[in-house]
Amino acid sequence: MPRVRTLLTVLALVLGACADARTPGTPAPDTLHAIHIGTVPARVRIASTPDERRRGLMHVDALAPDEGMLFVYPVADQRSIWMENCRIALDVAFADADGRILEITTLAPPTQTGGDVAQVLSEDAAVYVLEMPAGFFARHGIGPGHTLRMGQAAGAIVRGVRSGTDYDYEAQMAATNQVLLPRIETLLLATSPALAHITSTLVRQVASMGGDASALVPGPVAAALRERFSS
Repeated sequence: MPRVRTLLTVLALVLGACADARTPGTPAPDTLHAIHIGTVPARVRIASTPDERRRGLMHVDALAPDEGMLFVYPVADQRSIWMENCRIALDVAFADADGRILEITTLAPPTQTGGDVAQVLSEDAAVYVLEMPAGFFARHGIGPGHTLRMGQAAGAIVRGVRSGTDYDYEAQMAATNQVLLPRIETLLLATSPALAHITSTLVRQVASMGGDASALVPGPVAAALRERFSS
């Protein structure tokens, strides 16, 4: 799966916070993005600008159990998160440029600390900071080493089957995938009988000998093959 960094555009570097009452910043967009922490799904708002990161989860009264905020920074550095004007307890995970969680801590809001504002500084350089409701990571068995991934995880693999030999091979692969990742389903689609004789080896041999492969593959592919083997 692609890492978080391949799917996000980040802008400017600031110190992350849950916020500064004197410079509240701009709330992050309300759009919730699907992510996975390891294999656990979650939904997050993205805070990728200085104003959005300053605002953080200020004045938020509640979050759904799987809802949080992902702070995104342009470079790896130590990150400081504090609980100014935060109203709910949070789990805070710091992750590197590959989305790998480095450390996790839990912070209580000032209403639970006698007015003191809790703050944490990451031990290592981080590019991502993920805030979730307190207890989320422990409840799902998530810890350092797990990886953040953006987007919806695949739920199925679709494979084509031309013959009984193909089926035997694909059935073995499907069984192996089921053991490695039980949530993945494999769908085997039978090839049309009119096309069952076509293989990549056959097409390559026809094209390499100067033959016309247009009856075997789509037009653009046939043209690319002619160009490839005429040079």
